[in-house]
Amino acid sequence: MSYAYFHEGSWVEITGEFSIGDEPQSGSWLNNETPESLAEEGIYFIGEEDNPKPGIRGARHIEERDGKPVWVYKILPVFNDVERAARKAEINGHIATAFFRGFVPDHPAFIGERLQVRDNDDKTNWMEALRRCSKKVEAGDGEPVEAKFRTESNKTIYVSYNDAVVILEALSDWAFLITERGWALKDAEAEGEEYDVTTGWPLETVTTSSDPE
Repeated sequence: MSYAYFHEGSWVEITGEFSIGDEPQSGSWLNNETPESLAEEGIYFIGEEDNPKPGIRGARHIEERDGKPVWVYKILPVFNDVERAARKAEINGHIATAFFRGFVPDHPAFIGERLQVRDNDDKTNWMEALRRCSKKVEAGDGEPVEAKFRTESNKTIYVSYNDAVVILEALSDWAFLITERGWALKDAEAEGEEYDVTTGWPLETVTTSSDPE
């Protein structure tokens, strides 16, 4: 049996030691009291909803009903294997689309251009470029405009190694945000939570001097 008391605006389940006023009590103390004596101390048995919704019960929390605490369960939707596969495919499709659009560096040399990030090979190549450019900067050789980028439109652009590191670190952050959003959506799908697959993706970084479109 679980009991709760109202504390600082919400019902709190008693799971161990607690205090009545300034007097500490152990959880076992509850077993020796009557419902009436507990109620006098503001402690109530946590009941169940009178008309719970049908379905698979997930995580639960305490809500108040008629002045008493009750367990309210999160009801998880039930999907068959085909539906689950379709939901996962939709999420993966949005991840792929977010990467497929490419990255737009916030640098004047890249106005109207994008860097291609379409697969793991592209991601690996950009991370290797970041490693190489970072070594140049760490060696004090960041000023030469010798860092070469090949854009999605097959245009070659040169910037300094200093600028290249800033661009590639921003690309890495952008890619991680896409991956992180994909993880969050997949977790929500697995838990049967509601989610909007069309929102939460990182906005493109665009130059302030021109619209790349």
